[in-house]
Amino acid sequence: MPAENEFLPTFSEVYRQQPLLFIPNQGQADANVSFIAQKLGYYVGISAQEVSMTLFRPHESSTALHLVWKFVGASGDAIVEGLDQEAGSFHYFIGPRSTCRFMNLTPYRKVICRELWAGIDVLIQEQDQSLAFEWIIRPNGRPEDIRFTCEGCHDIHLNEAGDLIIDTGLGVLVDAKPVAYQAKQSEVLPIICRYELQCESCGANKVGFVLPEGYDRELDLIIR
Repeated sequence: MPAENEFLPTFSEVYRQQPLLFIPNQGQADANVSFIAQKLGYYVGISAQEVSMTLFRPHESSTALHLVWKFVGASGDAIVEGLDQEAGSFHYFIGPRSTCRFMNLTPYRKVICRELWAGIDVLIQEQDQSLAFEWIIRPNGRPEDIRFTCEGCHDIHLNEAGDLIIDTGLGVLVDAKPVAYQAKQSEVLPIICRYELQCESCGANKVGFVLPEGYDRELDLIIR
C-alpha cells in the first residue's frame, strides 16, 4: 500500500534494492503468526486470521504505524505456506547471551493462505515496496465471502476513483481500485470489480469486493 504523505516514501528510497522475505515462525516470533518479514523500519506478521504491519522511520522507532488486517469469518484450518524459496537462510539469536537460537530458517518471496474461506486462497508478497494481496477464487469459492477489516486506522473509505483510502495518525495510505480477470485457454478476460464497504454497528468498516456484471463461475477468478 503506497503512501501519499512524507512518512512512508522514505522506505522506497532506502530499501529499494532489498526484497521483503518471509520467514517461517519456528519460535522466534509471537506464536500467533505463521510467517514474519522485516526490514529496518518495516515488519509484517502473517497468520490464517490476520496480517499485521508495523512501519516506522529508520532511527525513529518511537514513531510507528501499526495496522492489522483481519480476515472476517476466515477458516481456522487455513494452511499458510511459503512460495518461491529464496537462496540462503536466516538465523535468530534471542535472549541473554543468545540462549534461544533458531537456525537455518528458509526465506520465501511469497506466502499463500490456502482455503482461507472455502475455495479461496490469498497470495501475499511485496510489490513496489508495498504489501500486495492476490485473491484466488476457484469455481467452488464465493468472492462475496471475502471480508476484512483494518484495525489501527482512524477511518477507511473509498474515493471517487474507487480506491481504498486508509486514514492513519501518520498519513494516508491508498490501495488502488482492484483489478480482476479470468484466464480461458490463452485469453485473459478482464472482469469488472470494485471495493465494497459494509459499515458495522460499532463504526468499523468491512471491506469486500463486488463484481456487478458477474463472471464465469467455472473458471478461477483472480482479484488484485
